[in-house]
Amino acid sequence: MKKSIISLFTILAVLLLASCSKKEDVCTINAPEVRLEQQDELKAYIEKNHPDAVYHSRGFYYEIIAEGNARQAPDACSEVRVNYSGTLSDGTEFDKATNVSFNLRTLIPGWRLALPLIREGGIINIVLPADLAYGDAGIDNIIPKGAITVFKIELLEVR
Repeated sequence: MKKSIISLFTILAVLLLASCSKKEDVCTINAPEVRLEQQDELKAYIEKNHPDAVYHSRGFYYEIIAEGNARQAPDACSEVRVNYSGTLSDGTEFDKATNVSFNLRTLIPGWRLALPLIREGGIINIVLPADLAYGDAGIDNIIPKGAITVFKIELLEVR
């Protein structure tokens, strides 16, 4: 009887640990490495257009306009409510929305990496190489293949 109870607790502990590791895997930011040619193109764009931007070790640039005033920053599994605009490197706006909600798991890698840098009420500009945005495929007639994209994001709420 004692062995059965110990075995049952062992099985429950293993299942509990396995379920935790699955959540951690889902909430891990798996972003690709930015290829060297994209790094060079991005650096040239930054020097000309955003000289005050800060380089992030994952391969993008950012400018924090406002850090935000809440204690909690989003993590890779947070639901966030934002206002944002997205432009190409030539200034062409390809997307804009206000008061929209997303789960960070569903967004492009650059957003998942950048939003944890601010808190609720914060505003950030991010400049992304294609590898952290829409890749070599782009989006037909909207975002060219291999395009640098620029986003201004206001983080309204973290859930």
